[in-house]
Amino acid sequence: MIFRRSLFAAAIIVAVTSLLPMFVGAMIVQTPALPAEISDKDFWRMIVDLSEPGGTYPYENFVSNELEYQDVIPALKATTKPGGVYIGVGPEQNFTYAAVLQSKLAFVIDIRRQNMLELLMYKALFEMSPNRADFVSNLFSRVRPAGLDIKTTAAALFTAYENAKVDPDLAAKNLATIKAYMTKHGYELTSEDISTIEKVHDVFARGGPSINYYFASAAPVGLGPSRGGTYTRLMNTADATGRNSSFLSTEESYLYVREMQRKNLIVPLVGDLPLVLRVEGLLSTNVKFADARRQAAALSGGEINGFVSRDTLRAAIALEFGLPENTTFILQPSLFTTFGWRKSLVSSGFGGATAGDEWNLLPVVYIERPFRFTRDRLRASVTVFPFLGSPGQHYEGTKTKVVVSYKFSRFITGRLIYTTYDGGGRNSSYGQYNKWDNIGWELSYEF
Repeated sequence: MIFRRSLFAAAIIVAVTSLLPMFVGAMIVQTPALPAEISDKDFWRMIVDLSEPGGTYPYENFVSNELEYQDVIPALKATTKPGGVYIGVGPEQNFTYAAVLQSKLAFVIDIRRQNMLELLMYKALFEMSPNRADFVSNLFSRVRPAGLDIKTTAAALFTAYENAKVDPDLAAKNLATIKAYMTKHGYELTSEDISTIEKVHDVFARGGPSINYYFASAAPVGLGPSRGGTYTRLMNTADATGRNSSFLSTEESYLYVREMQRKNLIVPLVGDLPLVLRVEGLLSTNVKFADARRQAAALSGGEINGFVSRDTLRAAIALEFGLPENTTFILQPSLFTTFGWRKSLVSSGFGGATAGDEWNLLPVVYIERPFRFTRDRLRASVTVFPFLGSPGQHYEGTKTKVVVSYKFSRFITGRLIYTTYDGGGRNSSYGQYNKWDNIGWELSYEF
């Protein structure tokens, strides 16, 4: 599982009308009936009164990294009645869920004030754009290609914009229109808020339809530029039945979201869960192990080979904390075990357990800090791997890895890496490397 900001749609989507009094109460209506429209004044008051102070998060999240976000849609449609209240987190995927569920009111909550401001930018773009083709043009500051109409498929729509270049005049005009929209509707934004909207608008103009989670942002470990999916792919993916339900898949879906935006029925808020819990496991079957007994029998002429197959399990519970200054702290206890283990088995590395052990307990402690004065290009992280136990043994030492990285460009990152091993006995898993401290560097090109 990719390390993500959210716990995915199953954990963040709630579509029940009974939640309405909790969020809008007397501010909008005196009964549980859902409002058909919210005034500009009440819309902004809800954002101010219901939001928390903006928090920190190490990634920009300009676009979703959930390429499989439509996988849950068939189940949601089967179990959720239309006309309810939607609650989500993050950027543009919420428009798809609100359209699919035919929600009458939506709240999008995220730790970053930037996400709220990005959604206000989207709100302005929806109102500026009477159809999908104009929306894509305005979002990415590309001149609308000829030949597009309301029947154009999502694939054809994005193909038409694939090679279009950013138009500086259109970008400047759109940004001015977005700012004027904020003023017209009475949003009391600070100068910092306006600067953030300018930054987000510029990112979409530079990134174009090929923008992905990695663009102009750091990304979680394991999520390279190709993993998160481009905006084009996000709008053209499909669920398990093969149906594309993205909010730009049809004119009908787009207009549904646009009408919600025009009536102030998609409310972006700033809020956070103080802790993210992630549980994951990997079951591997038929892992090859060398077996000392069978090797001995094979050497003596027996008609067997020296290997056996066993199933192995890697399981982990990760606790992720967001700390000040965009600092991330993760505590992840991990268990490696081999089923059907016996002392004669020998594995290399973590086939399920380390060499000669049925199970091992290996917690991981990770902390990463970006530095704002470099626009988060410079980052430092420390990962600690204490080896706490295995059968018949206890503490076997600690491996510590310190990484300082600098992102020179969208594709090129340099890293200075220091690794040290401390503690443990001479023959323990880590103790035997006590004298193997090392410093290395790497220059990576990712695309």
